Amino acid sequence: MAITDVQARALKDGETLSERVGSRGEGALMLSRRGEAVTGVYRFTLPDGSRQKIDLGRLSKHNPLTAMRAECRVWNDRRKSNPDLRAWIESETIRQKAELEAARKAEAVAAATGTLEDLLRDYIDNLRAKGRVSVDD
Repeated sequence: MAITDVQARALKDGETLSERVGSRGEGALMLSRRGEAVTGVYRFTLPDGSRQKIDLGRLSKHNPLTAMRAECRVWNDRRKSNPDLRAWIESETIRQKAELEAARKAEAVAAATGTLEDLLRDYIDNLRAKGRVSVDD
């Protein structure tokens, strides 16, 4: 049964609600209240039988129940092609860090690469900044 916004907001401290994402075995959206916040997680079972959770954040105006359901469906689709989501998340994190580092290196190389004309213009600008009289020569 689908969780309604009213049910989610009416949770008492320590209570949880859950609903299936797709058919049986495809994971579940779990909402729980801890203190003032209602948080959501995507819960699923790994091929080895262990249960895992992926945090979906706090239920709020900017992160409504519909957005959490959509995110659960996205994670469920990823899980179909990558049954071990934890390993996939780690590999994606490593890949993103490598891409970021490659982009930084390429940017540094581009910034360090200059032409002879650039060098001479910088030299002339430096002479003008120092007030040298021979700069026009």
